[in-house]
Amino acid sequence: MDRNTRSQPQKDQAQKPRDLMQSLAAILKLHNTIRANDAKRVLDTMRLPAFHRSGSFA
Repeated sequence: MDRNTRSQPQKDQAQKPRDLMQSLAAILKLHNTIRANDAKRVLDTMRLPAFHRSGSFA
């Protein structure tokens, strides 16, 4: 087992930053999608009633 862990470090060290960046990119993409959907929902709930009440997007 000790021999296996010693033959791997170079590959693992090189792989980690890329995996980390890919994970981070995926999380940020998901986060931005969720935020965009939330913002859209908020705008929809804010604007539509206001439009119907006043007759314009004020």
